[in-house]
Amino acid sequence: MRWQFQNSSRIPYIIFTLRMLCYFFVWIALGVGIMGEATGEWRRDMQQLYTLVCSFFVVAVSVISMVAFLSNKKYLHVIQISGFLFSIPLALYQYGTIFGTNGLQIAIWIGVSTYFMGAVGFNAILWLYSKVFKHDGSEFNRLDGMLRFKRRFRRLFVAPFDEFDPVLQLLPSGYGSHDYALWLHHRYTDNKVCLATRVHSLGLDKANALAFWDCLQRYMDVTQPLPDLPVLEPSRPLDPVTAEHDRHTGRDPHYWRKRTYQGWPAKERKELDRRLHGYPWQQQPCIVRARIDPGLSIEAYYRRQEAKGIFATPRADDFNDEH
Repeated sequence: MRWQFQNSSRIPYIIFTLRMLCYFFVWIALGVGIMGEATGEWRRDMQQLYTLVCSFFVVAVSVISMVAFLSNKKYLHVIQISGFLFSIPLALYQYGTIFGTNGLQIAIWIGVSTYFMGAVGFNAILWLYSKVFKHDGSEFNRLDGMLRFKRRFRRLFVAPFDEFDPVLQLLPSGYGSHDYALWLHHRYTDNKVCLATRVHSLGLDKANALAFWDCLQRYMDVTQPLPDLPVLEPSRPLDPVTAEHDRHTGRDPHYWRKRTYQGWPAKERKELDRRLHGYPWQQQPCIVRARIDPGLSIEAYYRRQEAKGIFATPRADDFNDEH
């Protein structure tokens, strides 16, 4: 059983970022065109006031659009289309057509093109990319206990999951708040992998980041059932320990698939957040430290692993002074 992710390619993240920026720049383009309609017949102070009010309004609507996109709000498209419902009649009133070389006419078509790319275009590009790209091999493998991740311009790095130490990275935002990203550092080499945007989403607070690390540990522990996550529900009958657990507890095989997207944030999510923030994280002793023999050299450790048939990217000879 494998929890796969993509570590080497940045194309999906670039496409996502460009799609998000499309919704931001639709109103920027329309705003520039509308601000250009301040005629020379207006007094200078009126032109300045008009430009100032338009600027504040356009920036505010653009930011709201980006927030609506990130939070998957349906009113995102209402905001975008309302810009066209205002600017197109204005262009028809001023010039009699939306085709031409005036600033507002050009702004309308830039806005239309940008909105199309955000709503349809980049989704189509991402779909085409998914049909031709080859998975780089990055995965958490529950069957053999290994973590594999691709390194740019280098071969796949493979090591047992319990050789990685978690590190929470604090990510300050530009609005006075902060998020957390989970990194896994290999204990015996300088290799590391960031799981943010690859396995977990951005926007996690500390409690949720720690809960995600607990989730990964339970996923890789074959003595425990799989974490009860929507993404893992189709795999639960395929894992013997999980299947036995679900049979014993009477868990509905379609528990998550019967949940509605609207009902989850209103009920279950609030209760889950309350429990996560009330849990005494990091109060238990480290079980990994108890397994590490302080008198065992790294070379001897890997020779012991290789004797068990566990072969990782680092080899025992890599830590031998003779090599």
